[in-house]
Amino acid sequence: MIHTPINRAHPQRMELLIVYLLPHKKNEYYILSTHIFSFQHIFYLILLLPSILSAAAGDLKWEFSTIYQFRYPPAVGSDETIYIISGRRSSSQVGAPLLLYAVNNDGSQKWMVDTGEQGYARAVTLDLNNSIYFTCNENISNGQITSLYAYNPDGSQKWSYPLAENLSSTVGIQPTIDSHGNILVGVRAINHESNGLYAISSAGQFVWQFDINRTAGFENASVTSYPPAVGLDGTIYLIGNNLVQDDDGIYQELGLLVALNPDGTLQWTKSFVETLGRLQPLSIGPDGTLYLSTGDGLYALHLDGSVKWSYPSSGNAHSTPVVDIDGTIYWSLGNLLVDEIWTGGLKALSPDGNLKWERSLTVGNYSYPPAIGLDITLDNDRTVYSSDGQAFDTDGNYRYGSSGGTHLVMAADGTLLTVVGNPPYSNSRIVARETSSVAGPAPSSWPMVQHDARHSGFLPPEPGETISLSPGQPVDGMVSQYQIVRYSYEAEVGRTLLVELVPGDGLETVLLDASQGTAHLNPREGEVSTDMLSPRGTYEFGISPIQNSSCFISLFGYAVASGGGSYTITARYINEPYLIDISPRESGNSGTVTLRLSGLGFTESSDVSLLGAGSFRLLPEQVIYTSATELYATFDMQDIRQAYYDVRIDTPGEPSSTLEDVLKVGNGFENIADGFWTLMVPVLTNAASR
Repeated sequence: MIHTPINRAHPQRMELLIVYLLPHKKNEYYILSTHIFSFQHIFYLILLLPSILSAAAGDLKWEFSTIYQFRYPPAVGSDETIYIISGRRSSSQVGAPLLLYAVNNDGSQKWMVDTGEQGYARAVTLDLNNSIYFTCNENISNGQITSLYAYNPDGSQKWSYPLAENLSSTVGIQPTIDSHGNILVGVRAINHESNGLYAISSAGQFVWQFDINRTAGFENASVTSYPPAVGLDGTIYLIGNNLVQDDDGIYQELGLLVALNPDGTLQWTKSFVETLGRLQPLSIGPDGTLYLSTGDGLYALHLDGSVKWSYPSSGNAHSTPVVDIDGTIYWSLGNLLVDEIWTGGLKALSPDGNLKWERSLTVGNYSYPPAIGLDITLDNDRTVYSSDGQAFDTDGNYRYGSSGGTHLVMAADGTLLTVVGNPPYSNSRIVARETSSVAGPAPSSWPMVQHDARHSGFLPPEPGETISLSPGQPVDGMVSQYQIVRYSYEAEVGRTLLVELVPGDGLETVLLDASQGTAHLNPREGEVSTDMLSPRGTYEFGISPIQNSSCFISLFGYAVASGGGSYTITARYINEPYLIDISPRESGNSGTVTLRLSGLGFTESSDVSLLGAGSFRLLPEQVIYTSATELYATFDMQDIRQAYYDVRIDTPGEPSSTLEDVLKVGNGFENIADGFWTLMVPVLTNAASR
C-alpha cells in the first residue's frame, strides 16, 4: 500500500508513505511498521520498486563472498548479524589467513578480523549474548595445536584456550553451549588422552574433561567432527566412533552415541553400524526422543538409549533429521547415480516411525557422491527446505525451487542462508534467499541442524503454566537455570506497554521476548538480556501491540544460581513519550557521534538534547525519526568537556523524558556508529543548531 500524502507542516514537501504488512489470513494483514520518505528519496525508491514488487519465495536477496573459502555454515545472532569463518580448505592452501566475518542482514560486510591463525577452523557457535566461539587446528613444527577461541560481537578477542598440543593429528569440533552456559568442544586424537570432550566456561576457564577411551572403557574410540547436543534435562549427547577388531583380525568401524551428565560423568553408551562416517548430528523431539541418522538407517531412542523404533536405509549420504511442531520427522538420503547425476529422497516420517510420504531430490553433476540433504530446514510457514533447493509443504506438495546449496540456516526474519559452491566449499559464497516465512524457523523442538541459527545445539524446556499479568501490578517470580516462565496480558492497539524487570538474588542473566501468537514484537530488539540493564538500574522493555489480543512475555533463565533466581516484573501502559536507553553510551570529544534512542511514544516532532553541568545544553545537528520506539540523533562533539551527560527528549505538548548521566564523554575520537547508514534510510530530518 503506497500513497503520497501532503506534509501538513511543510505543504511544499511531497512525501511517500510505505506500510509494511504481515500476512495473517487471506486478504487480511497486520501493519508492522510505516516509513515516510521525503521527495529526494522517492527517485531511489522508484529504481528499487521492480525488485521489491517482484520479490518471491526462492528469489535471491544477496550474496557474500571472499577470495578464501567458506566451508562451514554461518551463524546468526539475535541482532541479525551473520558470522562466518573463511580460510584454507586443504594442505595446498597453507598460508591462507583465517578470517572471521560479520555480515549485516543486507549482505554488506559489517567487519572482518584476521585471527592471526592459518589452520583449519570449524563453524562458529554463538551464545545468547552473541559471543562467538570456534576451534582452530594450527600446524606447528612438532605436530598440531588445537585451541578454542572466543570473540566479542564487535570482533575483539575475549580469550583463547589451548585444548591439545604437540599431537600428530588433532581436530577441534564445532562448539555447543550446555545448560550451564559452558562451551562444549570435542577434540579428536586417536589413542591419546586429549581425545574427548571439554567443558570451558564462558570466561575461558577449564570446567571438566571427558576422555572417551579411559572413561567409557574403549580402546580405539574417538569423537567425530560433529558437535554434541544437549537435551531438556541437561544431558549431553556426544557422537563418536570406535574401531573394533573381529575374530579374523578385520577392523570394523562402529558409531557411538555417548550420554553424559551435565558435570561430564558418563551415563551410557550405545553402538551403531557406521558406514563411511554416516553418523550425523543428533536431533531431539519435544518429548526428549533422540533421533540419530546412522549407516543403516534412522533411529529413534528413549532417554536411556534403548531403541524406540528404527527406519532402515542404506543411502550414500544421510541428513540430520529435523522435527516439525506436530512431531513429524523429515530426513533425506542419496543413493543413486543416474547419468552422472546423484539423486536421493526426502522422507517424512510420523512420530511412530511410519513413512508418511517421500519425494525425489537431485543435487547436480558431481564426480563424487555429494552430501545430499546435508541439511533440511523448517520455517514458521510449515515449509520444508532441502539442500537441492526444493521447497515442499508438510503434505509433500512441491511449492517452489531455486539453486541448491549446503548448510541451510534459517534466520529469524525468514531469510534462508546457504553455502554454495562446486564442491560446496570451493569458490564458495553465502547466498541469502527469500522464503514464504515472515517469522523465521518453525517453533518446533528441532527445526534445523544444531537446533537454531546460533548453532547452540541445546533444547530449552517448554514454558510451564502461563501467568496472567495485570498492567501496573508487580509480580514476584522465581526462575531456575534454563527455565521458561511465560506471562500474558490483554494487548490493545495504540497503547504502548512498558515492562520493567528488577533482578533479585541468584539472577545474573535472563532474556525477555514478547510475541503475539507466532509473531514477535519489536523484532529488531530480538532476545534482550538483563546483561544490558537500562540506565535506571532495572531492565525496561517497550512493547507496541499489533492487534487486540493476548500478548505473551517469555522470561528465559540463562545465567541463574543453582538454587534459582528471584525477580519482580511489572507491566504498565505509557501514555507519554518515555526514553528507555541510548546506544552507544560512550563518546569521544572529537568529531560527531550518532546516538540511537529507544523508548515509547516518539513522534516526528520529538527533539533530543544533551544536558551537562550548569545550564549546558547541546542540540543535535540532525534527528532522524524511524518509529514511535526509535530515534537517531547526531551530535557534533568537538571539544566537549569530558564528563557524564544527561540525554533528554522533548515532544511538543508532552512532558520531557530524561536519562541522567547516561552518556560518558572522554578524550579523543571514540565515537562509534557502526552500521548506521546501512541499517536504515533517513525518514524525517529535523535540522537544529547549537
